[in-house]
Amino acid sequence: MAPDRPVFQRGGSRSLARRRVLSTSLRDGDQGGAAAPPHQGGAELPLSPLQPLLCTAMDPIRRNSLVMENEFDAISLSTFDCGEPIIRRELILEKIMSSVRVLVGTKKGAFILTADGRREKWDVSGPHFAGWEMYHLKGSPVDPNRIYASQTSAWFGQVIQRSDDGGKTWNTPDGVPAPTPADFGKGVSNKFAYEGEVGTHLFYDGTQHPWEFKRIWHLEPSLTDPDTVYAGAEDAALFKTTDGGRTWKELPGLRGAKGNLWQPGAGGMGLHTIVLDPSNAKRIYVAISAAGAFRTDDGGLTWKPINRGLKSQYELPDPDAEVGHCVHRIAMHPARPGVLFMQKHWNVLRTDNAGDQWTQVSGNLPSDFGFPIDVHAHDPETIYVVPIKSDSEHYPP
Repeated sequence: MAPDRPVFQRGGSRSLARRRVLSTSLRDGDQGGAAAPPHQGGAELPLSPLQPLLCTAMDPIRRNSLVMENEFDAISLSTFDCGEPIIRRELILEKIMSSVRVLVGTKKGAFILTADGRREKWDVSGPHFAGWEMYHLKGSPVDPNRIYASQTSAWFGQVIQRSDDGGKTWNTPDGVPAPTPADFGKGVSNKFAYEGEVGTHLFYDGTQHPWEFKRIWHLEPSLTDPDTVYAGAEDAALFKTTDGGRTWKELPGLRGAKGNLWQPGAGGMGLHTIVLDPSNAKRIYVAISAAGAFRTDDGGLTWKPINRGLKSQYELPDPDAEVGHCVHRIAMHPARPGVLFMQKHWNVLRTDNAGDQWTQVSGNLPSDFGFPIDVHAHDPETIYVVPIKSDSEHYPP
């Protein structure tokens, strides 16, 4: 074996059993050549050209960034030896990507779309919570059948819903029925209370205004525990549950990061993005419109603005202000947790040092105004944005 070729070490007897089962099932469907013999436990295995495909699909960290789930989702990279390929590439893809699930939230309910690995035919389930605005749905990377959903209504208030069977059935985590016109918001899972002295923030007219909870914009399940979830709120705050959504507690240190200078954007003052660092459980990034991006390195006790390099010459009296920028989204590839990308009100930016300094990378985009931004699941240098003509004309240029 060449000394410069990457190697993977096989795990214990349990992983060996799983490897043999997988190998047997794949060999049975092989149409192209003799089957490779099973490797012996503990041997170092060279990476072949097809192995990155297989290993990437099994990588538990990269899996967290995907919106799709497969039949081997619960098997992590450590339980695979990533040995020599035993079948054609097409069969590997078919076996690994046996199913795909897409979660869709709309102003009139939620939908769940499922397909096999070929994605030629989709089954659509829904609408779930018909007539409700669905601000976010997200599955747990630890247990993909555990899905959390935020539904909200100007009439009935905020409701957190949870499914433990992949969206077939739903319940409020505390068991209290969803609110009705007679009594809404009585369930504990719908109570999001600001901690300590509430304080004030800038309002649209520039005056100070007290924090008022309105709804949950974003739900981000823990990378390691299906019962732990972070929730981003409007008015901007970060909440956390460790009991599967039954109770929620604010992490008030965030509002201490010059919260008196935060101001609503056109859609409200919402904490719309939460990014968990897979290499450091105590590091969390959030983005708020219109306050900017923030980072904690101690699990949420203290926070610092990470907005150096952002310029808001049209929105702020000081275009280089420490806070107050209208950040629309930030995204990270889990293989490079120190590199993040940002879609700001205007401008697309990149940081290579965990947000300490941002650099504009709008390049030749037809417009650098937009809302979403994301990183390709397998290529951390491929970034997706949706250019929009302007902040007053919301359509592609």
